[in-house]
Amino acid sequence: MGTVLIVLSSCLCLAFAPGGAAFAAEMNQDDTTGSTMVSATVAPSYTVAIPAVLSIPFGSAASQTLTVAAASAPDFRIAATGRVEVSVSTSSGAFALSNGADTIAYTVMSPGVTAQNGVVASLDTAGQSKNIGVTVSDWTTAHTSGTYSQSLIFTLEYYA
Repeated sequence: MGTVLIVLSSCLCLAFAPGGAAFAAEMNQDDTTGSTMVSATVAPSYTVAIPAVLSIPFGSAASQTLTVAAASAPDFRIAATGRVEVSVSTSSGAFALSNGADTIAYTVMSPGVTAQNGVVASLDTAGQSKNIGVTVSDWTTAHTSGTYSQSLIFTLEYYA
């Protein structure tokens, strides 16, 4: 009698066990065709190159060009209608090169970009590049000799 109970409980466990295959279509002698959906999901990935240094010649009135570029495929793979926005900021919130207490103000602008909040480039294609203009506003504020510098902080944001 004990053996019968063990076999019966094993059968009940198998009957209620999850994990059976789900079938989309059942085929038989009257309906001999069926279909299966096969899919693969590709996650977005992107790499953007930003130059390590931009030197501005003293007294230059012309805008200096800083180029940001999307990597070529497959290092830049986004949705067909997607884009990667590149924004720029500084740790102080101001765009000013500094040498001790002395500063030189400058602007960072990108022609044709209408987005707000510091967005300077919108990249939507592998290999695409955007030129960003960096212009010193007033050289007369450079009261001492030496190197005036500031780190720009670039942030990428993906929109599908």
